[in-house]
Amino acid sequence: MSYNPIQLLIPAVWLYFGLFTLKYVDQHVAEKRAWRPWLNLAALFLGPVVLALFPVGRAIAKSGFSFRKLFPARKPKRPAQGLELIGASGTPVLDPERPHDNPAAVVLLRALLTDAIRKQAGEINFEPRPNRTMTIRFRHGATSKPVREVDLELGEAMIDEIKTAADLNLAEKRAPQEGGFSANLPESMIRFRASTAGIFGGEKLTIRLLLPGTGTAGLDALNLGGGETAAIRNALKKPTGLILISGPPGSGRTTTMYTLMEEADTTLRIAFSVENRIGRAISGVSQMEVGGGAADNQAALIGTALQQTPDMLFIDELTDPESMKMALRAARELLVIAVIPGGDLGRVLSRFPELGISPAALARVLLLLLSQRLVRKLCSCRQKGRLTPEIQDYFQQAHLSDANVCLPAGCRKCNGTGYDGVLPVFDLVQVSDHLRDLLDADGVPISMVRQELEREHGSSMLVYRGFQLVSTGQTSEDEVRRAILTQE
Repeated sequence: MSYNPIQLLIPAVWLYFGLFTLKYVDQHVAEKRAWRPWLNLAALFLGPVVLALFPVGRAIAKSGFSFRKLFPARKPKRPAQGLELIGASGTPVLDPERPHDNPAAVVLLRALLTDAIRKQAGEINFEPRPNRTMTIRFRHGATSKPVREVDLELGEAMIDEIKTAADLNLAEKRAPQEGGFSANLPESMIRFRASTAGIFGGEKLTIRLLLPGTGTAGLDALNLGGGETAAIRNALKKPTGLILISGPPGSGRTTTMYTLMEEADTTLRIAFSVENRIGRAISGVSQMEVGGGAADNQAALIGTALQQTPDMLFIDELTDPESMKMALRAARELLVIAVIPGGDLGRVLSRFPELGISPAALARVLLLLLSQRLVRKLCSCRQKGRLTPEIQDYFQQAHLSDANVCLPAGCRKCNGTGYDGVLPVFDLVQVSDHLRDLLDADGVPISMVRQELEREHGSSMLVYRGFQLVSTGQTSEDEVRRAILTQE
């Protein structure tokens, strides 16, 4: 029977270290006690292990290794910092440490503002009721939900605190007022725009949250196809022309305009904007606000901006005929990007003759029309669902799958609504040469132009793209009906 030399060496080394330890115990433990035999036995068996650990331990110490590196002590969490609110005058406001006429109003306001920021709300609305209460709502996109109802006295105290922060006249309860304040967070700053209006039963207050980075994640983040994104980028590089952004109020038109502002190259081109209310500061764009001191109406402010010889002009919502005519004339010499109320291109084309503007004037400059809507995004608590028979037939005709169709459920995260966030739905129309010739021709009715447009582009691309989101489980059938079908 053969043995491995290592098998013979291990017990020999063990015996050597065991005898060495036993000798050490005999020399240094002089007292003869009853437990001495047990100590000798322990030294014989455990001594080699202890002695072997000494060189191993010294080697580990020299290497700089530490078990603390494997299991670092957990740092205690820093307590959440409260909002640091800065008023219109630049001084701190709504500070709970300072004396106030109604401390409860300040505490509740700070809680509401913090909650609105956390939930990415677009607006906070304070609405007085005839039963001497005040309803507070959070708005997300085109929908709003009540979050609290308070006594009218407490609600009015909260409105007064906001008016003080926004540097508004406390005594004025009927005439509309506008102002703003801000909040400093550890990593960003949030601006609030406050506006009041006298209504039956009291004073209504709306606080608009201008959250950093919301809605301006870039052109690639929009729900567009690759070809459409490239078409918009190419149009933004043109020296002249008109890009129209259309949609009903609350459809995200202004947010899209800000996205195009950030997408445009303003390093070598001078860009101006004419806005009814400046929502956020855009680097490289000289922004002007209607009623902000330069001019009291939009047309006059457009004229002021054109005197600065810009290369690009952004206009927030063309509403009156004079402003529209000025924008069309300006688009012959520079690039104009304008928001216009309305629906698809057919409806926009029908609107211009009603305002005394010929289709030919539009045909000479129009490059793109971007129509859009906003639908609410289903929360992660969504559940599987079925389509109605009518929409099921549409899915079959459009070759859309209903395998991932979902319905809203409701949870704490979405406050029981079943929706969390919003999604844009776009339809981009590039004006073809044939369509431009029809618009420029004399005597061609708008109805014929609309028929030709539907033949080239399709009659309901917004509807189709809305149901594409339903097909992938991102939104619900009811949302597409509410946001798109009822407005088509």
